[in-house]
Amino acid sequence: MKHKRRYRRYRNKKKKAYILAALILCVVIAAVAVFAISRMAGKEQTSKNQTEVKALVINAEKVDESKLKDLIESAGKINQSVYTDETVNTLNQAKEEAEETIQGKPNQEEVEDSYLNLVNAIQSLQKK
Repeated sequence: MKHKRRYRRYRNKKKKAYILAALILCVVIAAVAVFAISRMAGKEQTSKNQTEVKALVINAEKVDESKLKDLIESAGKINQSVYTDETVNTLNQAKEEAEETIQGKPNQEEVEDSYLNLVNAIQSLQKK
């Protein structure tokens, strides 16, 4: 009888050990899966960021100055004698700044800022 009880305890301990080993194995597999998924997600995010940076570099190289050049040309054709000296000076200053912007190597934001400044100067012209 004692022999059977010892064998049952041994068998119960053995079952517990197998169950514990199975649980540990499940935890390890889950950890590996989480690690692998996070690495894949990180690679996707990195490649997405690289694509965005490449797009920004391409956009930075393609600066559109044509509208600003056309506006500078139009501002030069305005009859300045009809408007007040103060507003004409503001227009001339904005026009000079726009010309300086084009002469340098501007980015798109600088071109747009110069364009808006020149538009505002033209719109703010007041007749004498």
